[in-house]
Amino acid sequence: MAAPAITWGTVQRGTSFSSYSQTVNGTNIPTGNPGDLLLAFLAQDGATVLSVAGWTAIIALNNTSRGVIYAKIATGSDTFTNGTAFANDYVIQYGRIDKNQHGVTHVNDIGVVSNNNSTANANPSAVTGNQGTQDYLILTSLTVDTTTAAISISAAPSGYTSVVRQASDQTVPNATSTATGGACLLGVASLAGSAISSADPGAWTSPARPWAALTIAIPPSNGSPGLIPRGASTTTTGSSATTTRVSDTFTPTAGNLLVVGYNLILNSTSSVDVVLTDSFGDTGGTSWTYIENNNVGNIAGGYTVTCGFAYRRVGTGASSGAMTATRSPSGTLDQTFSVSFSEIYGQNYSTPIAQSNNATTNSGTSLACSLGATPATTSLVMANAMVVATPAPTNPSGYRTYTDLPTTHGSRVVTDAFSAAQTVSWSWGSANGAVAATIEIAKASTPKVETLVDDFEDNNLLPLWTNTGGLTASETGGLLTFPIANSYNAVVQSTNLYNLIASSVFIEVNGLPTMGNDSGECYFEFSTAAGANVLWIMIISISGVRRLNYAYRTGNGGTVTYGTDIAYNAVTMKYLRFREASGTIYFEYATTPSGTWTSLGSVLLSTVSWASNDGNVVFFDGYYSTTGTVPSGNFTIASINTYPSVAAGSNIAMIVKYQNSQLHLLIR
Repeated sequence: MAAPAITWGTVQRGTSFSSYSQTVNGTNIPTGNPGDLLLAFLAQDGATVLSVAGWTAIIALNNTSRGVIYAKIATGSDTFTNGTAFANDYVIQYGRIDKNQHGVTHVNDIGVVSNNNSTANANPSAVTGNQGTQDYLILTSLTVDTTTAAISISAAPSGYTSVVRQASDQTVPNATSTATGGACLLGVASLAGSAISSADPGAWTSPARPWAALTIAIPPSNGSPGLIPRGASTTTTGSSATTTRVSDTFTPTAGNLLVVGYNLILNSTSSVDVVLTDSFGDTGGTSWTYIENNNVGNIAGGYTVTCGFAYRRVGTGASSGAMTATRSPSGTLDQTFSVSFSEIYGQNYSTPIAQSNNATTNSGTSLACSLGATPATTSLVMANAMVVATPAPTNPSGYRTYTDLPTTHGSRVVTDAFSAAQTVSWSWGSANGAVAATIEIAKASTPKVETLVDDFEDNNLLPLWTNTGGLTASETGGLLTFPIANSYNAVVQSTNLYNLIASSVFIEVNGLPTMGNDSGECYFEFSTAAGANVLWIMIISISGVRRLNYAYRTGNGGTVTYGTDIAYNAVTMKYLRFREASGTIYFEYATTPSGTWTSLGSVLLSTVSWASNDGNVVFFDGYYSTTGTVPSGNFTIASINTYPSVAAGSNIAMIVKYQNSQLHLLIR
């Protein structure tokens, strides 16, 4: 585990924020993927907290000029638009954190603190993370109100990396403001924390002027599932309330989970249901499964209540579409109908289960879960579990309680986490605003890396692989093919995390680019989730001579330790392997995976000192050009963890092995 890395955009500033709107453009707001965490650090010359649709102001503080930090989980259509008339000066700095690095499923997961004063050398308060001891990314911002004198923020807190120090009336970063009281200054700085529960940034070097300091703690990913909001509908009430609720239009990712939470209250004793459909058109996915905690008719006051969840896994070939929740049967009776739509990424999760929201345990698992009086209406993270909550239902007529009973109705069987002998009491519309139903999607045990098998024959990287670099690799005709460029940004990474302990992973190298008199490398990598701890086996080409070597690194920015280069042979080194056994990691090569493996080198697991033994399999390549000649050919991989086919008439040996609660059939 390591602190999340953040990509920064180019700072923006101006003298009027009234018509401001910024889309993701790769310059000011960095590009990325749905599920990434977007942050906006704003300094404004005025006290108004500006309204920005889709973004949450997670912390704000005024002191003549106001500092605000906005956050949102990226959906793929992300725009920062000021919805408030505000014609004053501003400075804004955007950042983006990859979905596989941050541990935020709702912006309330971010630890925040603020303080203000007018003294020189502004000293932010210490911030405490929301997830115990972790490798938090600490971000601190400083807003300073200007005066008639020329002033500037001279330096970030000691030990912190300065991101920006910008005056709203100056086009050049770090320049001195010359405004006469109508401008503001913004400073942003960062620290990658290691095993901390809180952080005290220390003092900025800044003038004695009114200032507001905001500091936040971003938790790292722990391998738990992450959530992308896909349109949480507002509650509708009354006889004109629509009986159909539709999510945003988007294209889901193969392997992800679609989750819909809903509650429906009718002023009627009629039987009522909620049915989920979608228009994504994927193949090979699962159908909608319903987990429903309540379908109770004729409760006190003559109301009918339905609340629960439905989910399904996305298959391949999904197109742009939407999820739809429909009341069945339809009608126009008085009703309250709330729906929240979500897409959950990361295939490392177990089957969803329902749970009581009013209890402090979660359906017999070992994870503690106390949601509190007013949980967020989208999601919360508790230890290694994600909890998605339905919107809080509206009490139609005073405080009431009712009892949950398992039920089957219509043509659909409802899956209920509670046995028939159990009754669970709920409350809704009470003073504490308790929600009516929750569902838990817990982190599943990480599969061994030996279970990652692909012969690259289906011409589709998904769902096992994801392009994460600037250049796009492709899977065609049984080969994973990488473009070659004067950079190292053709990168493919496994979608899931895998565990290397007492396991191994090998690849079959098919082809290599011809470098000529230039130099280049083709890499096979196993790295922890945040990319801090890395193992490499690389084929190196220098002036047309190919060599094979290995290397490893512990921690972001840590020292890379290399083995000794040996001459590369395309036949005897056709297969490359990482293997862990009894506390040692081995780097190996072979002519065939069923034959003898030769060691390039090894390292003790304790020497690498990984905080997590779970990691991604990664491939990439690139070259350095001194001649200006583009290499010919491509780096191609024919398979991973795949044994060659056996010719007709050959002798084979079969071994049955029981390991890790699985039965394995080995053929040699």
